[in-house]
Amino acid sequence: MTTLADKIRNARALRIPAGGHTFVALRPTDLDMVEFFTTDRHPRRLLKHVTGWADVREMDIFPGGDPHPAPFDPEALEEWLKDRIDILSELGNALVAAYTEHQRSKEDAAKNS
Repeated sequence: MTTLADKIRNARALRIPAGGHTFVALRPTDLDMVEFFTTDRHPRRLLKHVTGWADVREMDIFPGGDPHPAPFDPEALEEWLKDRIDILSELGNALVAAYTEHQRSKEDAAKNS
């Protein structure tokens, strides 16, 4: 059974193309962004919002890895992206952009009410 909290999280769901892969994430909340902007603003801080990937294989993550789809693992994601700053930056930029667009939508809705 889907809870109300699940529905709220589902409303923030994103699919982000980055580095030739597709990542599943949740748009950061206002509180998340306050925490992000009051720290060092490193994209790594946004990785907790990545909740899955759609097409990543072990061989994409490390040499000699298996050619079959890899199950999502947040710890493996962080280890992989330590050496793939390009993907980490794309994900971080996309998450900040999603938050910015959400803020813009809220402001527009407030102006129209």
